[in-house]
Amino acid sequence: MREILINNKVVILGGIIILAQLAVYSILWLNPYVESITAQFTNSPSVKSYEYFGGLDNWMKLRTIYNAVILALLIKLFLMFYEKLPGTGWVKGIWFGLIISAIKVIPEAFNKWTLIVYPDQLILLQLVNGTLGLVIFGLLLSTVFLKAGVVSSPNNNE
Repeated sequence: MREILINNKVVILGGIIILAQLAVYSILWLNPYVESITAQFTNSPSVKSYEYFGGLDNWMKLRTIYNAVILALLIKLFLMFYEKLPGTGWVKGIWFGLIISAIKVIPEAFNKWTLIVYPDQLILLQLVNGTLGLVIFGLLLSTVFLKAGVVSSPNNNE
């Protein structure tokens, strides 16, 4: 098994990937279709208002910092387990996204559904956007790190 050292190249590429993924999350969660769904539940007693966090700006800052930290941890996990992921090249990225979705997104949605009164439409939105977002993240990771030579694949044409 090849050891992957964390170096400046990995840190810089990881930062770029995190910024790209934050843009992906913005597209997934702040598009007019999703906003029309979430707007239906703004007055639901189970949904916190932005004012709870001191306004939309504070909420966005909190979510951005949280997501950046989680994405950094996921990059480390991807590098640690890259050799063990099924497939080669970008297929490893898809598998990584699906595995993390099975560990993170599905249990979160299930817990909301079984433990609190939370709108089913928002739970479904979380399942779809969460899984899609993590699969895209896995693709970004595998593609960028493969092209930059951070990881290798038996078939580098992928």
